[in-house]
Amino acid sequence: MDKAYQKLVRFGETYLETYIEAKSNLNKVYQGLMREDLERKNEEIERCHNKNQAAQSWSLIRDISGKGSPQLCQIKGSAAEDKLRAWHSL
Repeated sequence: MDKAYQKLVRFGETYLETYIEAKSNLNKVYQGLMREDLERKNEEIERCHNKNQAAQSWSLIRDISGKGSPQLCQIKGSAAEDKLRAWHSL
């Protein structure tokens, strides 16, 4: 991502497609990891339920629902360019 972004800054639109593709690939990987984590937690909830471990089940449910935990960081900005600048300044 960093290499693609540096090329974008240095060469403008020439590498815009490379940057967009890299960002898309990163997003796909992230979504896949989130899906795997959710599936793993769901299986664990089922195991806890079958073993009458209600406290552990509810702990996992709260974790999945986001209750009591900080929200994931979302990049603020109304336009793609604003989000790109905000992301780069992180």
